Amino acid sequence: MSNDAANQNDVGEKTFAEGDLGRVQGLLFGDQFDAINARIDSLESMLLDSITAVRAEMKKELSSTDRKIDRTKTQLDKRIVTKIDKETDARKSAFVSLADQSEKEFEDLKSELASKATTFEKSLDALKVATDKAMAASRSALEKKIQNTEETLSTSKLDRLALADLLAATAEQIAGEEKSGPKKIAA
Repeated sequence: MSNDAANQNDVGEKTFAEGDLGRVQGLLFGDQFDAINARIDSLESMLLDSITAVRAEMKKELSSTDRKIDRTKTQLDKRIVTKIDKETDARKSAFVSLADQSEKEFEDLKSELASKATTFEKSLDALKVATDKAMAASRSALEKKIQNTEETLSTSKLDRLALADLLAATAEQIAGEEKSGPKKIAA
């Protein structure tokens, strides 16, 4: 029995049947079973070594990929910053150009306004001179009319009421011309 137990331990590990059948199986298939087990152990060892190598290679590749991603991210960040800087510079340049153009146009408008103001002042001065001349001519004409009327009244001896009416009308005409400007005198 002890022999059977030993056989069972050797054979039991090999998963043979119990008893005599197990011994027969051990005798017939024992060497093949050992070879198959050795080969399975060898394949398992190779598989574990391959898995370890693949894991190491994957870690290496992942690390390399992470570095590539970091480099690419850094390059993209630099490109983006460069592009933003270029766009910012372009916008600043356009703004400065626009500001310069606006300032030039403002100066041109200011100069044009000053020129038109000078022209307007000259026109206003000329109009004032013309108005003063017309007023002087109108007064002179009225004074002549008054003198003529006085001479006519004194020679024809009209009554004083007609003279007062004429003087009142003349005074009203002078006051009206001072407010609204002279009327053209027919020559």
